[in-house]
Amino acid sequence: MARSAVTLLGFAVLLAVVKLGSSTMCYQCNSQSQAECGDPFKKDKIKLVDCSRDTEVLNFNNQYLRPLVSGFPVNILGAARYCHKIVTNTNTVIRVCMDDNPFALNTTCQMIAKSEAVKHCSVCDKDNCNGAASISASLPLALVALFASYFYLKQ
Repeated sequence: MARSAVTLLGFAVLLAVVKLGSSTMCYQCNSQSQAECGDPFKKDKIKLVDCSRDTEVLNFNNQYLRPLVSGFPVNILGAARYCHKIVTNTNTVIRVCMDDNPFALNTTCQMIAKSEAVKHCSVCDKDNCNGAASISASLPLALVALFASYFYLKQ
């Protein structure tokens, strides 16, 4: 009996600690350095980037977006990241992960469009431009499962 209780408790904790999450996958490129990034877009030649990888995304944004839109906060603490396509007045296409308001997705594009250097900006949140499963730990879920298992086994 004790062995099955320990097995049940261990299984409950394992299920609670592992949770499925998702991160947005976007194309990240600039048509000035990669012709395939422009229109027509050749997606098989451009790699997808996990938007949750802060260093890679921030470095790209600082390199290509800061000079384009001076004074605009390219990354906003705590904001969700979505796939954006920006076309400049020189017809350079920039595809990038960028922070945006999940309740009003076009907020970032509306701010960027005020720049005289930008001709077009669009944001994508559809299944065909993002989505990859990832596994991460959840301490609150683990604690809830631990307490629930304890009270269940105590009876």
